[in-house]
Amino acid sequence: MDVEDIQAAALPALVHRLVLSFRAEAEGMTPHRIVQQVLQEVRAP
Repeated sequence: MDVEDIQAAALPALVHRLVLSFRAEAEGMTPHRIVQQVLQEVRAP
């Protein structure tokens, strides 16, 4: 496995595990956006 494989699997594996607060939903956040943002900001080894 390489970094691209992990990133590709992370989105479908993590999106359904997030439960957003009312505030986050009111601000237009989605689990999909949150996981994408984390994947972009976390540096690959």
